[in-house]
Amino acid sequence: MQIHSEAVKFLVTYRSDSNLAPLFSNVSKIGSSLKDEISLQESKNDCVIIDTGGADSKEMRIAMNKADLLIIPTIPSQYDVVVLDRMLELFNLAKENNPKLHCLILLNRISPNPFLSKEISELKEFVESAIKEKELENVAVLDSLIYERRAYKRAVIDGKSLDEFEDNKARDEFNTLCSEIVAFGRAYEKAL
Repeated sequence: MQIHSEAVKFLVTYRSDSNLAPLFSNVSKIGSSLKDEISLQESKNDCVIIDTGGADSKEMRIAMNKADLLIIPTIPSQYDVVVLDRMLELFNLAKENNPKLHCLILLNRISPNPFLSKEISELKEFVESAIKEKELENVAVLDSLIYERRAYKRAVIDGKSLDEFEDNKARDEFNTLCSEIVAFGRAYEKAL
């Protein structure tokens, strides 16, 4: 089940317009009704994914207070480092009301240029030092990386999943990410 943002709305619309079968159920909720929708969907589904679009909003705060896992995508840019710092502060605030909340940080839209690998290492080091400096618990940087690829944009426009789209690199890196998140979820469930 997906409670979605604008990006998912476009994917679902393009998919429907292309006469492709739905991949998942999705609902769009704003404001306080999101809390009730999350409870309803949790009773019906094993997994509920909420994409709040990344802006600090009432919906994001509601989602963080109900979630087991928060995934924060960040890109290697000075602006996003500032946004990430703010998101880590919000995560820490949400932990006061939701102590079960964990956070994974995803390095996203990474340049595939191998000469920029130092940029990735520096971003990882910065994030890990910020986690230590803020004394944050239950926060980790994912090993998986999502590179900047045209396939992601083209797949959405075509209304296709990466499995239906012919870009093995994008599909493989996304499947690696999903496997890492699932492994985290299984470890989390065992710890309960």
